[in-house]
Amino acid sequence: MERFRSLPGLRPRAIFVVALSLSIGWGIRGNFGHESGAMIAGVLASTAACLMSGRSDWRRRVAFFALFGGLGFGFGGSISYMYPISFAGSEQW
Repeated sequence: MERFRSLPGLRPRAIFVVALSLSIGWGIRGNFGHESGAMIAGVLASTAACLMSGRSDWRRRVAFFALFGGLGFGFGGSISYMYPISFAGSEQW
């Protein structure tokens, strides 16, 4: 347990900043819609996670974190909400 407390990315302040960045991005997503709005949330959350990690090698690569965070959330934002969930409740596929 002590090992996890020494990691800067798991400190309550870091978790709060990442969660706040994601929530702000998710609120902006409501104005822009699916993929493009989700990219904003992904960029903000991944940038915050990178900067709050406490690792200098990650901070030098913050642009890559932002790029891949935006792409990941953008592809995920193209999935509708109920379509994948409906497979779990359906008796037939």
